[in-house]
Amino acid sequence: MRVVLDANIFFAALLKAGAIRKFLFTTPWTFLFPQAIFSEYEEHKRELLEKSGLSEEEIDCMTFFLFSYVQRIPEEILLPYVDQAEEIVKTIDPDDMPLIACALAHPTSVLWSDDKALKEQKTVKVLNTKEIMELKEKESQGNY
Repeated sequence: MRVVLDANIFFAALLKAGAIRKFLFTTPWTFLFPQAIFSEYEEHKRELLEKSGLSEEEIDCMTFFLFSYVQRIPEEILLPYVDQAEEIVKTIDPDDMPLIACALAHPTSVLWSDDKALKEQKTVKVLNTKEIMELKEKESQGNY
């Protein structure tokens, strides 16, 4: 299974040693992350430091560790899908364009996002955290 991660899912794993982090570490799926979203991480790093209570060194180490579980997708792979992705997100959130382009570039993937507006579009399959967990459970029971 290929899963494109929304930045907020990644940030949730970064901020808390909870179910999402454990899921990323233990699920043998391929997690995809558009390279462009790394700038979003840099933009929000101060906020993430405050929310996490971690030192800058600790958050850098955790970020490095989490990124080792994610396949970064370079922008040149996404370029052929940018126009279509922009059209899809123009009424939702233009900042989500790299996520949609990444999912379009990997047509068998799903997008993991808790953003309800992203679910409104029908081009890319979007699953929220609950649905991702249920899918993993079905898969482990052989029902997928």
